[in-house]
Amino acid sequence: MRLNLLTLLIIMLCAVGTTMAQRKIDLLIIEKSYDKALQEIEKELAANPSAELFYKKGLVYKNLQDYQQALEAFLNGLQHDANNITMLEETAECFSILGNNRDAVAFYEKALQVEPNNLALAGKLGRVHINMDDYKTAFNVFSGIYEKDSSNVYWNRQLAYCSYRFMMREQ
Repeated sequence: MRLNLLTLLIIMLCAVGTTMAQRKIDLLIIEKSYDKALQEIEKELAANPSAELFYKKGLVYKNLQDYQQALEAFLNGLQHDANNITMLEETAECFSILGNNRDAVAFYEKALQVEPNNLALAGKLGRVHINMDDYKTAFNVFSGIYEKDSSNVYWNRQLAYCSYRFMMREQ
């Protein structure tokens, strides 16, 4: 009984310590003290790697516009939580920023498998197809969005643009 109580107490202290460290990291990120945040993240990752910590690391690097490092952090985080919609989206966005549109498409599509009704993700996927000059696929993506939400002016403009570009290629 005494051993169980001691074990429970140790677990609770570890959980409180982790929570306090997470809050400290969050505050450092909010304050834009990115170097200190990275130091704290690395310290916590050494002790207890988690998807959340890798996400925060990627977020810091993304805010520093070091997209290669951000991408690496997000990919590491996905090894801990493969269906984390936020990390899938951030990974796709980093690939897109780095000019690797094919991998961006793959990650946006995987994110849409997890959350098929996320129209913002679908819109980003459509934009990547436009960047790749794949207007037919982009048209199909924006048509699917239009079927679910015909009131969004931005997506309607993207649909019209893809339609125009696709028809111009056909002629």
